[in-house]
Amino acid sequence: MSFTAVLYDKPPNGSISLDNVVDLCKERLAILRVLDNIKFDVSSFSVVNHYSKVIDQLTSAPIDGQLQPQQPQEQLASSGQQRYNFLKVLLTSPNTGVFDYDTRNDALNRDHVSHFMLRLYCCTGISLTDWFIDKETELLRLRLMEDQHRINEFIDYHCLPFEKLYISREEEEEEKEKVVIHSTSYRRHFRQGSKSNTDVNNNNTNIIDNSKRIKVKRYVPKDQLMASSAIFSIGTQATEPSCQATNGVTSIRYCVRFENALDLIKTRKVEIVKGYVKLKPYDMIPVICQMFREQLAHCMQLLRSSLADLDEDRRLIPIIKELHDKIIVGSRCKKSLVITCDDEGKKRSKVAINPDIVQYFPLCMYNLYQSMSRDHHLRHFGRIQYGLFLKSIGMRMVDLIDYFRHEFRQRVPEEKFDARYGYFFKYIYGQVGRKVDFSCYSCRRIFNGPSVGAKDHHGCPFKDLPPNRLNSLLKSRNISKEDRDEMLQLSQSKDYQKACTKYFTAKHRNAQLKETIYHPKEFYNESKKYFNNNNNCNKHH
Repeated sequence: MSFTAVLYDKPPNGSISLDNVVDLCKERLAILRVLDNIKFDVSSFSVVNHYSKVIDQLTSAPIDGQLQPQQPQEQLASSGQQRYNFLKVLLTSPNTGVFDYDTRNDALNRDHVSHFMLRLYCCTGISLTDWFIDKETELLRLRLMEDQHRINEFIDYHCLPFEKLYISREEEEEEKEKVVIHSTSYRRHFRQGSKSNTDVNNNNTNIIDNSKRIKVKRYVPKDQLMASSAIFSIGTQATEPSCQATNGVTSIRYCVRFENALDLIKTRKVEIVKGYVKLKPYDMIPVICQMFREQLAHCMQLLRSSLADLDEDRRLIPIIKELHDKIIVGSRCKKSLVITCDDEGKKRSKVAINPDIVQYFPLCMYNLYQSMSRDHHLRHFGRIQYGLFLKSIGMRMVDLIDYFRHEFRQRVPEEKFDARYGYFFKYIYGQVGRKVDFSCYSCRRIFNGPSVGAKDHHGCPFKDLPPNRLNSLLKSRNISKEDRDEMLQLSQSKDYQKACTKYFTAKHRNAQLKETIYHPKEFYNESKKYFNNNNNCNKHH
């Protein structure tokens, strides 16, 4: 049975030439580059058209890894050459007859082998591993959405550890009513209905740990019982009964631990019964992706520990590294807010903020930037304020983690950095925890934020710094004495936003601001626009 999505649970067998390794890695890296660039510039995709645009870009990614799009389908068909990437072939329905069996089988093999080739290189570093897991999980999610009408077949085919339940129309209507009660009056329903819920669900229900065999017995009226019973065991390849065969059993649900469906619970779309929830097949997509993420992370850890025995440091890994740097890193170079360079002649590389970007920073963010470069550390509220600002101007999470890891290395060993701070950065990017997409703090929120201590650097410099330190900071930014005196006077009169606006006009002569600066990102955008316009004028002259 052929599916669009693949779980890569078994490594490929056979031999392959080095030339084919290069071609396959180029093809997959070009596909992952699409996801990498989309995650970098999320604002270019609205919620409505995000999915269709991503699919179009993924299927048109060139097989040679270059930036040029593929040739039109008619031209390729006339030439008879297989120049489509494997994702284009696999996402095309077999019923269309566009690709024959051999072409689909070849695409499936290319997908399988290229995934394991990239595993070999990406397990060499923590940041590479996180990047690879994120992109492969996102790719799996998109492919499952293409197969959303066959999720139940996909789960059965791969023997995934989820118990399948068949429910009748009456049970489905009862389930909808309970969800409505939960969404309108959750607490009252929980207090008054907990006993009744127990009675309703006390029909021989016996749910044990997923690592063992799960048995769920649901009440089904005798006239609706199937000949072989309505209880299905995990791992069986039984064909799903049709609606006519079940005589009224019309819907499928999957029994899942509640912690694997937190997003659905948060929106009150499902009901928790004894620690489990019943999910529709389509709602199983994030559950499958989370399971795939955990399994892939475990496999990458095992591969990293056995990498020394494989002796690939001089053979495959350098080849794949060169391709990754060219296709993935090369596509970021013009967009990236961080740069990697030699660290004063040492062998290790230095990760730093691009100097061209720093000139756009407002004074509060420049103060945090300078303090972290000097002290190689920022306290909690400073990390929040600075990290959210860098996120808001487009810095990718992996780049932000690399940047902080490099700056903190003198105080925190790199191997302990992820354990101590990794969750924090993933949290502010909405990857873990409540999964909230936090935004950059506005000027008003910075003013009214936590008090600033002796070792703190967050907050607004015009409000929180003493006059002598504020004057020194402004002087380091090449602000004239006349402008500094005016800013200090505005600061003492508590006109902090006017002082920041004056700082902007002092740094950007002849700049035309329509209103007072009210947000750090507004300062950044206006500054960037100013310098870009000046550069364009200089080029014309």
